[in-house]
Amino acid sequence: MRPRFNGGAQALQESYCLGVRRQPAVKPKAKTIFSSQKLKYNKWKWETKWKGSKSKDIGNDYQVIYHGVDNKRNGVVVVLDHNFKSRIVNITRKSDRLIAVKLALNHQQVTNIISAYAPQIGCTETEKLEFWEDFDELLQGIPSNEYKIFGGDLNGHVGATNETYINVHGGFGMGKLNKQGEAILDFAARHSLTLVNTNFKKRSEHLTTYKCAGKTSQIDYRLY
Repeated sequence: MRPRFNGGAQALQESYCLGVRRQPAVKPKAKTIFSSQKLKYNKWKWETKWKGSKSKDIGNDYQVIYHGVDNKRNGVVVVLDHNFKSRIVNITRKSDRLIAVKLALNHQQVTNIISAYAPQIGCTETEKLEFWEDFDELLQGIPSNEYKIFGGDLNGHVGATNETYINVHGGFGMGKLNKQGEAILDFAARHSLTLVNTNFKKRSEHLTTYKCAGKTSQIDYRLY
């Protein structure tokens, strides 16, 4: 059974310190940390193109845990501040699009922080299918009594309303639902998850997570 939002409030609050967000909490500090580490960063998201599977300090009491197989594409990362570095009990590097870090936190259930980077437009249908299959396998390997908190660039549009996926979509999204968005919603429904950032009414500029050539969209999501 998925824990209630109130019951998991502390875990959700602490997740903001874990670096799974595409937009770091303190932008000036984040730019200072990442600019020297060849970490691609802009206002809305950051992603590595590092090759390898390592953990390392990147300054200012932050540790980066990453996995990548090509220094030209993909790569996923979780960044932890000093309060969480000693709480790591396991790291699962499922692929260069999926990574999970298991943390033992005080006075609550074990928490899994998962960072995901879904195939974008131009990728093959086979690659997209493999991503969701890997994502399913990753979740199936996590005990049901542990918290699961996701942050990811899922490269899909889930739409503005929740006409079909009432228990998944909070009704405050943006844009029109597309095929990749349906894959996101189906995945969330299979695992009894909610798209947290569709549960709060916001201005469109606060929903936007991607801008290109004058167009805006929401493709980054938090699931819980």
